[in-house]
Amino acid sequence: MNKIKTWGFSGAVIWLAVTLASCSSLPRPYKLAIEQGNDITQQQVAKLKPGMNKGQVSYLLGTPLLQRSAPSPWIYLYTFQPGYPTQHKVPMRQQLNIYFNQDIVSHFEWSEVK
Repeated sequence: MNKIKTWGFSGAVIWLAVTLASCSSLPRPYKLAIEQGNDITQQQVAKLKPGMNKGQVSYLLGTPLLQRSAPSPWIYLYTFQPGYPTQHKVPMRQQLNIYFNQDIVSHFEWSEVK
């Protein structure tokens, strides 16, 4: 009788271990990649120059994500959150701040975090 109780407990532990180990090999559900904002390329940033007016900037980059009244900068922001399965495994964030002085680009700041 004592052996049956011992085997029952040991069997339950073995069954639990096998069940938990098999869960890690299950396929993950499909998850969409999420892209938000303005996807700005290095080539576009290279074309951006101080002295350009707002119309030229809009033509080159499109409408900014955040556009407030002066003296606030135009902000172009892009984020990428990878889905599953995907070739791009790393989340990404790009931000371009464009500062104007009397509707002319005075300077800009570009940052890209991967």
